Amino acid sequence: MNRSLPPLPALRSFEAAARYQSFKLAADELFVTPSAIGHQVKHLEDHLGTRLFHRMNRKLQLTDAGAVYLARIRKVFDQIDEASRDVAELGSSERLTLAVPPSLLATWMIPRLTQFMERHPAIQLRFLDTLRHVDFANEQIDAAIWYGFQDWPDLHTDHLFEEHLLPVCSPQLLRGQHALRRLQDLQHHPLIHTERRLVKWGMVLRAAGCLDIDAGRGLRFLHSIQSLRAAAEGMGVALAERLGVADEVSAGRLVVPFELPVQIRPAPSYYFVCPRRGLTMPRVQAARQWLVEELVPKGAKV
Repeated sequence: MNRSLPPLPALRSFEAAARYQSFKLAADELFVTPSAIGHQVKHLEDHLGTRLFHRMNRKLQLTDAGAVYLARIRKVFDQIDEASRDVAELGSSERLTLAVPPSLLATWMIPRLTQFMERHPAIQLRFLDTLRHVDFANEQIDAAIWYGFQDWPDLHTDHLFEEHLLPVCSPQLLRGQHALRRLQDLQHHPLIHTERRLVKWGMVLRAAGCLDIDAGRGLRFLHSIQSLRAAAEGMGVALAERLGVADEVSAGRLVVPFELPVQIRPAPSYYFVCPRRGLTMPRVQAARQWLVEELVPKGAKV
């Protein structure tokens, strides 16, 4: 397709002159003379067949056509600037962008990142903490860990581990008149709900036959990391993924008062996900290999 594009120097001169409303100030920015700016703007006007400025004494004023044209090309300039910065960053290093659920990133991945960094010192890591299933076609994201049920036929997926839920709370809830020892003891304590979790307290209690416990009461948070903090502060009992809470339990900040008598089936899982073309990229393969090695054998037995 043939494009009728004006020369870039003419566009830059017009954009700078419109921003400053002055040929002189535009010339100072672009390190040319005011007459050179005027010449380039005139060349652009001839190319477009319309006037872009009203030229007044010591001042410029955009015509209606000039104002419309400025708004359009300014967006293009911003896109070129952003694209140039991104390419420059990619050219200077191997940057890997991963989208990871916030709780998994904070509780499991960050404490272990040094292992990956030591193994792959040339790869620069960038994280997006989200449970959203990102749009690989329109976002600059190399790969992701997705939580849910596998149903993404157009993408490459590796099953990492199945969710295994535990009740967790502060050690202080194991003491006192209503010490937590079994599921039925939850009637004496607030429940902490994570709204983004697919398996919720109501589902667990119904499956266990504990219909006398009000599953709707208690605190509600959007993400697991918030629920775990509330549980550690003694505000109630939260449901947590076994792997994601392992470090907090080992440190004694949280305890598991009892095992759930039932796990909901089918259970959601965590998956490594990337576009199929991503498998040809060494940085994506490095992340995939590390996550599979670290998570697949451990997810069910931490």
